[in-house]
Amino acid sequence: MIHDVRLAVRRLLRARGFTLASVVTLGAGIAATASIFTLASALLLRPLPYRDSARLVHLWEVREAKNYARSEASYPDFQDWRAESRTVETFAGYSWPRVTLRGGAGAEQLQAARVTDSFFQVLGVSAALGRTLDATTPQSVLLSDGIWHRRFGADRAIVGKTVNIDGEAFGVAGVLPPSFHFAPSRGADLWLPVQPTERMRTARAMRWLNVVAKLKPGVSAAAAEQELAAIAARIAREHPDSNRGTSVQVVPLREQFLGPIRMPVLVLGCAALLVLLIACANVASLAIGRAARHQKDLSVLLALGARRSGIVRLLVAEAVVLSMAGAVVGVPLGMAALRALVAAMPANMIALLPALQTITLDARAA
Repeated sequence: MIHDVRLAVRRLLRARGFTLASVVTLGAGIAATASIFTLASALLLRPLPYRDSARLVHLWEVREAKNYARSEASYPDFQDWRAESRTVETFAGYSWPRVTLRGGAGAEQLQAARVTDSFFQVLGVSAALGRTLDATTPQSVLLSDGIWHRRFGADRAIVGKTVNIDGEAFGVAGVLPPSFHFAPSRGADLWLPVQPTERMRTARAMRWLNVVAKLKPGVSAAAAEQELAAIAARIAREHPDSNRGTSVQVVPLREQFLGPIRMPVLVLGCAALLVLLIACANVASLAIGRAARHQKDLSVLLALGARRSGIVRLLVAEAVVLSMAGAVVGVPLGMAALRALVAAMPANMIALLPALQTITLDARAA
């Protein structure tokens, strides 16, 4: 085998044009396929950065009158789900208001999130500094790591101090870790407790609350949806004016956040695989042409007593050497292509999956 490899290397070095074309073609195909499949694995298979993320789901109200389009839930419906469900371990609600932060650096309008007291419990997220919000902190605020650095100079003594938000005083409960991000479409600078008005607490027709939940161990999204749909049917019978034809849809949180990119990533993966197949076909075509040109040489070898098995071993050794050389070229190209793909992704998507910032080429894909 060593003799065959040495002979194959010498033959390939003599055919430099063929070797260079084959190695570059294979390298490009390997680079495209490995980088795309590494990214697809990270986006579609890697768990979300929350505790027990496989058990996290997003709940939507769907109504027959609106062709079962998804909508937020009303606060009374949310309360009924939380009180009656036996398949869900914890419910939490959130909304996305804009607020104005006032202080020494002037007034600034920021994206905020208002959450129920169990929100961070559902996600399994702890504060990097101080503590998260709960039922005992009705007038407190959590700062994102970004706003803590930019607006407050990363002051570790900020916990317990008061800040002015929309003209009200809020005590700083803590600072969230830099790796925390929720939802790919928005990033909140401030996290505040939900403060519904009396009408929002009682009006079932006011649908404004997004709902996430953690299922109990062993419970599937389909089982939870069946139970919550039964609860929704009971509510619809008791409140037909606001809830007639209303049901509940349970969507795994990964699908909710990353579902829209699933099909584009799969299409891109298929395209990369096609590039590799075309590269292999091109190299095979070059090899067939080269074999036709060297047919006389092979005939001479056979006439001199060379075994057919030996010639086959030599051709296989050449193919292996070309493949290894293509991989040597393709892996660095794939790493560069992967970095370019990640750099082209939206910042909020990278924030949702912080592991993308340090992603390396998947050895299985390579």
